[in-house]
Amino acid sequence: MHARPDRAQIAHHLVRAVILAGIAFYIVRLNSLDTLTLYVAPRMTIYIKLAAFGVYALAAGQLFQAVRLLNGARPACDCGHDHEMPRSLLKSVLLYACFAVPLAVGFLTPDTTMGSAMAAKKGMNLSSSADMKEQLQPFSQGSLPEAEPTSAASAPPDSANAPGAGEENGTGNAPGTGNAPGDRSPVSSESPAPEDHSGGDAGVSASSDPLDALFPYDNFSAAYAKYGKQIYGDPVITVTEKSYMEILTTVDLYLNNFIGKEMAINGFVYRDETMADHQFVIGRFAVQCCTADALPYGVMVEAEDASRFGNDSWLRVTGTIGTTEYNGMTIMKLDLTNAEEIEPIKEPYIYADLEFGLD
Repeated sequence: MHARPDRAQIAHHLVRAVILAGIAFYIVRLNSLDTLTLYVAPRMTIYIKLAAFGVYALAAGQLFQAVRLLNGARPACDCGHDHEMPRSLLKSVLLYACFAVPLAVGFLTPDTTMGSAMAAKKGMNLSSSADMKEQLQPFSQGSLPEAEPTSAASAPPDSANAPGAGEENGTGNAPGTGNAPGDRSPVSSESPAPEDHSGGDAGVSASSDPLDALFPYDNFSAAYAKYGKQIYGDPVITVTEKSYMEILTTVDLYLNNFIGKEMAINGFVYRDETMADHQFVIGRFAVQCCTADALPYGVMVEAEDASRFGNDSWLRVTGTIGTTEYNGMTIMKLDLTNAEEIEPIKEPYIYADLEFGLD
């Protein structure tokens, strides 16, 4: 003789099956619309897709339990734990609403990207290398070898015309120039090899590379110093999608070495009430794992007609690298030379370049 079906237990299993299946279908929907990366980093999508299979299995398990109870079967679990379902209707409604409401919002509202409104709440970061600058501070205060005059034969390709080389820019000594104010000349390859300040932790390794003195580094900034030397001779520094944060961080970390050069960068327009009328920020959101950890990074842009660019409009900006004061800090800026309105980039967020520094 079959036991009388417990309708409350069956209802609980059915509701759970619907919610779990809904979560799995939502992941499938995002993947089919190619919008999954609006919520998670591309390298995490494979785990989300695999999770969808697991959630499907759980939904099927809940449905199976509901069918068994409907046929009069008794709970088969003998693990010794209490699997009693909530008996209170209010408690049950509140419990399942915690999952059903966000799921319904996901299905019923369009997928959008984060922009200037979210950047205002999170706070726009205008110095992506702030932490590393503090680590390199001792090496920019005189512990590096003093630069020797550069001979024409040993000078890097553009050192003679290097923006800011030997000029005073109002921001103090260039990184790695020791006690020679305003002197950012590279160390000649014919000069004595610089003393090794690494000490196993940080510094400049003994090398004949004339650019070593301009790009001091520690264990955390070695890849940026290496890349900085690679792009030092480039007349235009293009901030690519693949290495967006790495390029910005390199230029920001060794800012004095790049003053006067051109930079080309894409992003959305951001401004707030603390900025002057001739200023706006061209920014992007950097995502590590998902949009919950996204942080906005950007570059200050100055132009007489800055007000013609509305918030959240996407631009490809070219400008001359310089410095400006903002909220008591010296930050990088671009003096606008050209701005082109573009369509929002399909992949609006930027991610860590895991291959940066490996070559």
